[in-house]
Amino acid sequence: MLRKTSFVILVGAAASPASATLLLYEPFNYGPAGTELSTADGAGGWLKVPATTTLEPQMADESLGYTPGLPWTPAGNMVSMTGSSGGGGTQASSTRAIPGQPYYSADEATLYYSMLFRVNTVTGLTSTTAGSFVAGFRNNGTTNGLASFEGGAPLTIRQTGSGTGRYYLGTGLTQQDADRVYDTATNYGANDTLLLVLAYQFVEGGEDFARLWVNPDPAKSQLDNAAALKVTASATDGHGIALGRITNFFLRNNGAAPGSFNVDELRIASSWDGVMSTTPQGVWLGGTGNWSDGTKWSGGAAPGAAVPAYLDANNTGAASVVTLDQDATARAIGIDAGDTLNIPAGRSLTLGAAMVVGGTVNSSGAVEVLNPSGTTTNNGLTIAGGELRFDAGTIKPNGTVALSSGGQLLMAGGRDKVLKATTLSISSTSRLDLSDNFLIVANGSAGTFNGTSYTGVQGDVARAYNFGAWDQPGLTTSQENAGQNAGPLSGTTTIGVATAEQVLFIAPTETAIWAGETVTGTSVLAMYTYAGDVNFDGLIDGADYGTLDNWIQFPGTSGYANGDVNYDGVIDGADYGVLDNSIQLQGAPFPTDLPSAAAVVAVPEPAGVISMMTAAAMGALLSRRRRRRVGSQSE
Repeated sequence: MLRKTSFVILVGAAASPASATLLLYEPFNYGPAGTELSTADGAGGWLKVPATTTLEPQMADESLGYTPGLPWTPAGNMVSMTGSSGGGGTQASSTRAIPGQPYYSADEATLYYSMLFRVNTVTGLTSTTAGSFVAGFRNNGTTNGLASFEGGAPLTIRQTGSGTGRYYLGTGLTQQDADRVYDTATNYGANDTLLLVLAYQFVEGGEDFARLWVNPDPAKSQLDNAAALKVTASATDGHGIALGRITNFFLRNNGAAPGSFNVDELRIASSWDGVMSTTPQGVWLGGTGNWSDGTKWSGGAAPGAAVPAYLDANNTGAASVVTLDQDATARAIGIDAGDTLNIPAGRSLTLGAAMVVGGTVNSSGAVEVLNPSGTTTNNGLTIAGGELRFDAGTIKPNGTVALSSGGQLLMAGGRDKVLKATTLSISSTSRLDLSDNFLIVANGSAGTFNGTSYTGVQGDVARAYNFGAWDQPGLTTSQENAGQNAGPLSGTTTIGVATAEQVLFIAPTETAIWAGETVTGTSVLAMYTYAGDVNFDGLIDGADYGTLDNWIQFPGTSGYANGDVNYDGVIDGADYGVLDNSIQLQGAPFPTDLPSAAAVVAVPEPAGVISMMTAAAMGALLSRRRRRRVGSQSE
């Protein structure tokens, strides 16, 4: 999950801002734990290599810390990798393109990468002279396996001796066994967190170099960190990384690696000052301004598609207010508490991985979190203690929508908005105000009654509904407290919850269009409608009574779509009372935007479930004594 990271300014170490600019900063703020890196990223930034069924590096709920400390503060999650003891045999790797690639030997460039590294279990790590390699530069951005001489300045590791529980570190010009050089003067043990810096230096017409520093002082220059330089590797035959080119960075699991190890805070730059920079690209530097103003962003430019954006990464004590004055893209965005992002009508923000709202977002434009890998575990939208106002336009999370720590998602009225999530999570203190709009949870659960309360989406509604009070957190509607439902009309509307299979009569794998979006039979639908509209046609009529008449015959049946319209877990007279009240006071039908006849194969309605009632029967229903739900008791 993308989370806040605090940054402080490092004084006296960096040369110029340009030389200290990071090419790539990766805090690995993805989740959930146990998800493969390329899936958790969700934006296509990290790719699985090779793309097979074997596991690649996974996410873990922790962030590596470092003693004696760093001038930046690591936060969020980290990558967890397993070798022979953790998974057995060679496993899939992860690779990610470096912005600005390819980097060629003709440029006489030097590329650096730094990261925090911790071995948890030395068991399984080979003690052979060649050892194993677990990370490094790469000259191939495909999902093919790492071929000969395609790795540059790899981080190599081997056990000091069989069963010793200690290990050496090294590097080389390539990942090939003959190119590896180890520092055998210093060894390390399990649970040591190390700050590593590795570099690959192209030398046109000469020998390339690879170097490894262990625990350098981030406040000192490369020259002043001579004691931390442990390995320098060069080639006597003039060869190095294939094609004299670097395009990507890789992380690798394999059967000769340690049983368990972690990587965090990856930084890639073309200078020492760059990998020690405390200010990655994409950090808003504080104050009020427009997104397009490059002077307000670290790195001197607004973030691009490969850069995570942070407002303002705890960068300033003053509240920041950013207005999207142009269409923009970023890999992800995090808005801190106290900070505000305004997205006016006509503007769009496209994100590769996630939006995390700790502050305030006012959106009248278009927001979309892409999910090009087609996974169902993309981070999507997280509102952690903040507030997102969906005033107009569109918001497409294309992944999980998670509200926590009192977070709020407030949809303005208009019956013109659809929120479609892969999964939905609303904490006990958080609130999603649907107003009079629509919600689709593609891979969610409508929920069941467990004897005490509802689970799933129905549980979110029941918690907020509170037997008509609508005064609790959860999936709620402000329409019940709005003027249109004041006085005698109060209590006539609700949020209904059903699966598409229940109300659109499609099989679990069939598709249909509902509220302008494609759904399958297992999709969970929620809409603001008249209380008792169990078939989602926007009004109360005989068909709704017919549903209750059918399911009341089967004790133990629950669920709004079956007739438990007051969410108390049973279908009884109190539910008929809600329908009696609503049918007498309802106005015009609510628009439902149900699929056309051509969009879904018609299914005959079961006899006794959707049977239209005779005029005499309807008259009897209308003369039935009104029953209202008060607290948990029926009159």
